[in-house]
Parts: sequence; structure tokens; C-alpha cells
Amino acid sequence: VCGGDIAVWSGGLVINVSVTGHLNQQVWRLDAACAGDQILVTGELGGSILGRHLSFEPRCDFAAKWIDSNLIRAATDVSDSLSLDLQKMASASRVGFELDAQLIPVSAAALKLSQRPEATMSALEHALYDGEDFELILAVDPIQVEKLIAGHKAPPRLTRIGQFTAETTYLLTTNERRHPLSPKGYRHEFAPDDLAPPEIQTETHQGNGPGDS
Repeated sequence: VCGGDIAVWSGGLVINVSVTGHLNQQVWRLDAACAGDQILVTGELGGSILGRHLSFEPRCDFAAKWIDSNLIRAATDVSDSLSLDLQKMASASRVGFELDAQLIPVSAAALKLSQRPEATMSALEHALYDGEDFELILAVDPIQVEKLIAGHKAPPRLTRIGQFTAETTYLLTTNERRHPLSPKGYRHEFAPDDLAPPEIQTETHQGNGPGDS
């Protein structure tokens, strides 16, 4: 498909605009993350259903500042959800990842949703699964991560939330225990089968990973 839209819609008029071209500068690829790379995100996550997806600020200034720095190995944006888009990056790069639940920046909107009487998800789950945050997920060389954090002075918020791993599993650490994370969010019907999460066992977390004291 070159341009256009393959979605089905039975409602009113829909106008699709497509742009094609080429880049003459360095780009951040989806498939360049390495085991050991730190996972960072811009901004806060979750709660887009309350209207955040209609008033977001694209992180163009952040990208323009850092694209030529060679500090960021790979990147993508959070559209389908933090967990799904991170899974796509990990799958393309042939690595796994581990997130620290305590480090994930949860938005006020996600917290508000979780406090409704009819709520079925926690604020953390909204941050992991809602999508349409349009924040950036970054894979950063662990040797360079402090340089990036120190050099980032202006908004948006920049938070380290975990790391990519050599084992192709998806884990969430809560209270010093690793749990399997099953990515959820908006799944396109043409998504490849190899994005299915692997079968793994819960294990006690040991070592000096993210969040350890």
C-alpha cells in the first residue's frame, strides 16, 4: 500500500492525506536497540481517552536537538500503547525488555480514570495499555544515558523506565519481583504473529536493576 487507508468506515466523509519522500539526515530506527540499552520515555503516559490525544505536543523539538548526538540508538512513539510499541521495538531488534513499575511516569488523567467508581484498571495499567500518548520511547546506550539526562534541561519530562535484555522476554518488575508482561493496546489486524509475547515464569528479582537501592 502506497498512501491511502485500508481501514473500513461506514460513517461520513473521511479525508486521508499521505506524504512520501526521503530523508537526507540521520534517523532513529525501530530495530537498532541492543541488550543493555536503557529505556527512556518522554512525558507522562495513560489516560488519552480523556482528551489528551487531541491536545498533545509532538516531540519534534526534542528529536531535532538529539537526532545527531549519537546518544540514542533507536526510538519509536507511543501510539498503540507503551507496552505494544515497546514490544514492536524489542521484536524488531531481537531483544527483550524489563520495565520497573515504580519508574513509569503515570499521567494525572490515568490516575483520574483509575479512581472512577466503574474503573477496572489501575493508573499503571492505563499508562501501559491506553496508547495515543504520542510520547517517545528511546533506546539509549547505558554508557551515554547520564549524558543525555544531564543535557536535557527543558520539557518534556525524560524518565528512565527499564532496559532491553538479551533474553527475548517481556518483564515488569514490581516490589522486587519480575512478572511476565503481556502487551496490550490497539492491535492492527495485519500485525505479524511474531509479536505474541513469549511464555515465561515469574521469578524473584535480584541484582542492581532499575529501582534497586
